[in-house]
Amino acid sequence: SVWIKTNNVNQGTNLVVKKYDATLGTFVLQACPVYTSDGAANNALDPSGGGAYIPAGKTYALINPAPRATAADAPIPGFEILERYATGATIITGDIIFSSTDTPFTVGNTFGLSATESGTDSNTSPVTVTIGGTGTVADFISAVSAADVPHVSAYVNSAGYIVFEHSQGGAIFLTTTVNGTPVADAGFNTNVRGVRTALVSDTLVLSNWVGTPTFTYTASSTAPDQDPADGRLWYYSATEQADIMIQNNGAWVGYQLCGNDVRGDNLALTNAAGPIFSTTAPTTQTNESKSPLAYGDLWIDTSDLENYPMISRWSNVSGVDQWVQLDNTDQTTSNGILFADARWAPNGDTNPITDPYPTIKSLLTSSYLDLDAPDPA
Repeated sequence: SVWIKTNNVNQGTNLVVKKYDATLGTFVLQACPVYTSDGAANNALDPSGGGAYIPAGKTYALINPAPRATAADAPIPGFEILERYATGATIITGDIIFSSTDTPFTVGNTFGLSATESGTDSNTSPVTVTIGGTGTVADFISAVSAADVPHVSAYVNSAGYIVFEHSQGGAIFLTTTVNGTPVADAGFNTNVRGVRTALVSDTLVLSNWVGTPTFTYTASSTAPDQDPADGRLWYYSATEQADIMIQNNGAWVGYQLCGNDVRGDNLALTNAAGPIFSTTAPTTQTNESKSPLAYGDLWIDTSDLENYPMISRWSNVSGVDQWVQLDNTDQTTSNGILFADARWAPNGDTNPITDPYPTIKSLLTSSYLDLDAPDPA
């Protein structure tokens, strides 16, 4: 015997479902409890409303979802994640357009009808719906009405489709094998959004809880991603990493490897960790001893990302030590900066997507700042 524990107590089931949030740019964890049916889910999540107040986007895991021939057959263990498609009443529209004079139904054909209701996990007792009259669409609607299943109605919308509605936002169950094919003749099948096969294969569930193809998901131990489309642009989103190089007699080198620059500043004395990233003007270097600033130290201001990068150099101007902001539009003089693709790493085989971030310590004078590297995330 096999027992699947369906709650997370004592190392039971703990399904981790994450939905991508485009605003946050990340997958966000959301609750996904396990229930035996839509009725059980509705009763647990909205006991008084019957499901109408469950927000769209909510998920639950249906236990043993594979349909079986009869209710007496052993279930096939497993889970299927379902998502709440809509808030409010359950409104499911068939896929066949009718006119008022059509007679698509066979008189005497029948199907079973039941539904969920508030305050219980159980469905209403099945009622047999019998097509009468001459088999018109109106006769089908009348037969559903005569069945008098609580909260369930059927009608024809303005476009000519038959619609089933559960006013409490619950699930409707249509048993298709009683006599004839009136359910299929009305336009209800698993190709219709909100319709899926029930746990017993001769029954359709009409519900705001939906699965494939309306709701699909990926089972994986790592977050899904995809290659960007050809021609799509990207930028490196980290604001505290920069590769800044200095022009040194015809060669670009890391700015701390230059020695004395054209102003006579000994760049080897600058902040050992490279440029200082801060929202406020630094007063010391970033090492543990908080060494005094050295001429040539660089500060990248991260307080204004709209105008990033605002770069300043620690300098002595007219006898006063101060931060002097570089002119980002000056790309020709020894006090300017050139923005261009620089190195990703000192070797030729580093992969910017899969390899770890490099250790970056660099900076500038008549300089070179790489702002265009791809974000590995």
